[in-house]
Amino acid sequence: PPRPPPPPPLRPRAPRSPPETITTLAFARATLGFVLANNGARPIVSRVRDACEHRDALEVGDLLAAVNGRPVPASLREDDFNELLCVMKTAPRPLRLTFAS
Repeated sequence: PPRPPPPPPLRPRAPRSPPETITTLAFARATLGFVLANNGARPIVSRVRDACEHRDALEVGDLLAAVNGRPVPASLREDDFNELLCVMKTAPRPLRLTFAS
């Protein structure tokens, strides 16, 4: 009897994007040492200065997800972004900021 045809070759899976990494950092200093930009979505880290106490953990492109446990909205108007910056500057320390990368 004839042999059945071989099974079709397995196709490689499409690569999955890595899961989002969530990091919460406590900032004790008055000056945070990084710059946030408003890209119309969550605030994004646009610069990390050498003086930043968490310069080894924070990277350009990280998204600010929460301030002291309060989620940052997925989109911010310019006035809301400026208010958020003011809150971060004046909040008691340590300031706990959660970032997604």
